[in-house]
Amino acid sequence: MALRSMTACGRATLSNDVGRFTVDIQSLNRKHFDLSVQLPPELYCFESDVRKWIFSAVSRGQLTFRLAAEFGDSIPIAVKPNLPFVRQLKSAWEAISSELGLSKDIPLTLEVLSKYDGILLFENIASDDEALHNVLQNAVNMSLDKLVEMKIIEGQALNLDISKRLVKLEELLVKIVELAPHAVERYRIKIKSRLDELLNEFLNSKEGVLTDANTYADRIDIAREVGHFADRIDISEEVARFRSHLVQFVALLDGPEIDIGKTLEFIVQEMKREINTIGAKSLEKEIGQLVIEMKTEVERIREQIQNVE
Repeated sequence: MALRSMTACGRATLSNDVGRFTVDIQSLNRKHFDLSVQLPPELYCFESDVRKWIFSAVSRGQLTFRLAAEFGDSIPIAVKPNLPFVRQLKSAWEAISSELGLSKDIPLTLEVLSKYDGILLFENIASDDEALHNVLQNAVNMSLDKLVEMKIIEGQALNLDISKRLVKLEELLVKIVELAPHAVERYRIKIKSRLDELLNEFLNSKEGVLTDANTYADRIDIAREVGHFADRIDISEEVARFRSHLVQFVALLDGPEIDIGKTLEFIVQEMKREINTIGAKSLEKEIGQLVIEMKTEVERIREQIQNVE
């Protein structure tokens, strides 16, 4: 089954000497690929890698990625004192004391220094930690495996529903094809009946006598009008194109491709176009009712396709 649903979620937890990492991925309907990544500050440097890993497994949908981390004995951040800044602070305080004639013995305590931003420098060293990189990739891949597994399960349900509707569309189309030829004959009978009424009125009037030439001309007119009508309501091309779309649709459903949602949407649009043309050409009440049923089935397929990756 090629179909994969866009609505799914995946969760995985991985623990080792580096720490404990919990990954959540949620996917919702969206025509294009839209990914939101939420990482702890210590792991910001891995955002581009996370995006690359996810995009390799998912091609469409609105995805939200969250990662929670509990580090072990070490944390991927180096904390260093900003000694040049501290020296300048000390020098500035001494200058103030000298200017105001204060005692130079006033201590510059850690409590005072803590009020200043920039006293401590935080250096992220996660990007250089190969073990951390590997454990993150494994955790992300585990959550992606569960996400894809749910996508496939949901996609199978979509495939089953859509396949039933495709069969129904073929059945409705067969009925339309069976009814279409009768429309021409009914139209010929209708035209002839109307002309016969007019001829009877003419014969019963005081206007004159109907000749054989008139009768022959009337027959030619009927045949010509019926011929034009048959051309106008001929739906053979629309039927052939619609069946071609059905074949393409089924081939995609049964094929190996994964990213087929956009292609299926296009085929559905073409199906709707052919059905509308068939409806416009058909004057028969029975065919009109069948066209409405076909439109309903195609619309339901379109709604299902909105959730296909």
